[in-house]
Amino acid sequence: MSYCPKNLLVTGLVAVLILGSGISASRSADNAPIDAVPAGEELEQAALDFMAWCGPCHGTAGKGNGPLAASLTSSPPNLTLLSQNAGGTFPAEEIRLRIDGRDLPAVHGTAEMPVWGYWFNLQATAAGLLQEDQVVAEKEVKDRIARLVEYLKTLQQ
Repeated sequence: MSYCPKNLLVTGLVAVLILGSGISASRSADNAPIDAVPAGEELEQAALDFMAWCGPCHGTAGKGNGPLAASLTSSPPNLTLLSQNAGGTFPAEEIRLRIDGRDLPAVHGTAEMPVWGYWFNLQATAAGLLQEDQVVAEKEVKDRIARLVEYLKTLQQ
């Protein structure tokens, strides 16, 4: 196989998926969905998710300078400027949709950013949820993405 940055990216993502399969999203003590703004352990888990899944392209500080950034055809955005670029208000719903990636309209074209909704769903089912229980898996994905969105808010300048 010839060298291709996209092959390297896919290989790296598969390795992270396998190695990171022990990292699961946090839930409250009664296993209820997390609806509140994450704090403490939940925010720490979001930071770990960010480092594992977003950091390779966006960098550990979210500034778009991760180790894979140079191999991409377009530069990853500086995630610390999301609020500033949106007129001072953090665009939480837009960011949630972008991270999930499954509901992006085709008019947006192809994206180099992985469709994390699919990856997180696969990871949730691999972490012990029954394949048939997609409702539980989907809730796990939505909770995890919500925590990532909240973590990104903490990076804003």
